[in-house]
Amino acid sequence: FKAHEASLPAPEAGPLAEDARGEPGPLLDEPELTRSLLDLVATWLTGSSGRAEAVVVEGGALEAIAAVGVPKFRIGPAPFGPALAQMAWAGASGGAHGRRRGAAAGRSIAWWAGAALCDLEWPVDPAELAAGLDRLRWYRWEPPSLTGGWNLHLAVEDPDDGWAAALAAEDRVE
Repeated sequence: FKAHEASLPAPEAGPLAEDARGEPGPLLDEPELTRSLLDLVATWLTGSSGRAEAVVVEGGALEAIAAVGVPKFRIGPAPFGPALAQMAWAGASGGAHGRRRGAAAGRSIAWWAGAALCDLEWPVDPAELAAGLDRLRWYRWEPPSLTGGWNLHLAVEDPDDGWAAALAAEDRVE
């Protein structure tokens, strides 16, 4: 924190392990789940100049990422803890120009999205949420044209039920 500003960088993310390609999977009608993912970056969209897209598809993470319009990308696995931290950071952030919502709001929004991903009732039990999030497979990914600014690129898949979701969100100072 400084006299007139704060520096609150995104949490450390794991390395991106490989170049990948995907074909879009069939879209699933999951409006609550899609909305919960977009809520993570709502301030980037309403209070700044950000853009975001979230989808839920039948298939895996590669199909979900391709469904947000990115057929070629770098991807790496992410344990749910760091993925949840990135979600909370985005939920707390105001992006390039928006008003910062704060850490408590960010954590709440991240838990809300996690509960939606695990199909859990709200308010969610922390142990039940942790078990559900750990069961899912998490990925961090980046499009080839990624530049500086605020970014949140996550994908998650449910191997038991055969669906995946992807979020592509960016906000720039320019």
